[in-house]
Amino acid sequence: MAKSIILFFVIAFTLVTAITGKKTSQIQIESKSIFYLKDVLLSFTIILLIYMIDSGSLVVPDFEKTGTGFIISKDILSSIYPVFFLPLILSFTKYSPEYPKDINTTKELFGFPVQFLPNNQKEFFLFTLYIIAGVLFEETFCRIVMFNSFNFSFNLKGDLLILTVAFLFSVCHYYQGWKGMTFMLLVGFFWGMIFAL
Repeated sequence: MAKSIILFFVIAFTLVTAITGKKTSQIQIESKSIFYLKDVLLSFTIILLIYMIDSGSLVVPDFEKTGTGFIISKDILSSIYPVFFLPLILSFTKYSPEYPKDINTTKELFGFPVQFLPNNQKEFFLFTLYIIAGVLFEETFCRIVMFNSFNFSFNLKGDLLILTVAFLFSVCHYYQGWKGMTFMLLVGFFWGMIFAL
């Protein structure tokens, strides 16, 4: 029963994130600091709730049993690391006609509402915490919880398991548009392969 609840939660969370991601840019916030802290607290609360429902969902899967899928040499995987600097490089280039010419007049930067960017050191510190907590949450939720949930519920193994989780990870980034989703699918698959090693 607990595994079914976690599976329902995983699917519901993915859909809610995809649906509400675009709407987030339209909300008005009174305090960026409170916005950042609420998000960090929400991430922590979700992981705690998953732990209370089924602590086994937070255990790293045994890839001896689930299979690692198509085996890619560690040398090849490590040579792909520079690809992840591509977004950093692209952030300094005009990659689409919608790219903002002036940061003061744009509404979004790579799918993230500009109004949520920090304006002072306190906000910058909390924004950094917000980003780190978000990444830790995504990795915990999208790697460990999703891997366990789909392996247990649908007996998915190897590449199919990694691809399914990568697809759901990209759906969570729907607010970034098709380019962002495509990139997140590749990122999700790559990190899934590394996670399975």
